[in-house]
Amino acid sequence: MLNAWLQCYSGTRFDLEDPDPSTILIIDIAHSLSNLCRYGGHSDAFYSVAQHSVIVSDIVSPENAFEGLMHDAVEAYVGDMIKPLKALFPEYKFYERRLDAAIRNKFHIPLTPSEEVHEADTRLMYLEAKLLFGDMVELWEKSPYPKLDMDIREFLEPRKARELFLARFNSLSIKEF
Repeated sequence: MLNAWLQCYSGTRFDLEDPDPSTILIIDIAHSLSNLCRYGGHSDAFYSVAQHSVIVSDIVSPENAFEGLMHDAVEAYVGDMIKPLKALFPEYKFYERRLDAAIRNKFHIPLTPSEEVHEADTRLMYLEAKLLFGDMVELWEKSPYPKLDMDIREFLEPRKARELFLARFNSLSIKEF
């Protein structure tokens, strides 16, 4: 045991090696995701993982909306590691999957991610690349899925993104956690 733990926004001490569901709090997830910038912070605008998650939740079917909102919740505890870097650290996937399973169990989300959420996340990634990195339009053209016909009109600052995330969580959640 490495004694790897994280001090959370709520004051909770979160054990990264042995996650205890009682220490997984929605306020910590919302706060952290609202302060995490997508794409490692390399876009012109600050665009949070929380705002991205709300959009994914909005574009999937109602039965997958909660999973869509929570699909990146693990990043509240391990950060938003960019995909090319994740590929260089296969052992990272072990911890990411374990934390994801703990979060899914805590919030009663199926352990197997839905294909609809995966597709929505990917479709949104291509749209984000087009909007945030205009010179990546060729990536937009290579999307394996139908293109999203939408625009992101405003990139929210962290406090507003956190409020939006929590409001969406509360509108979708029928259980007390």
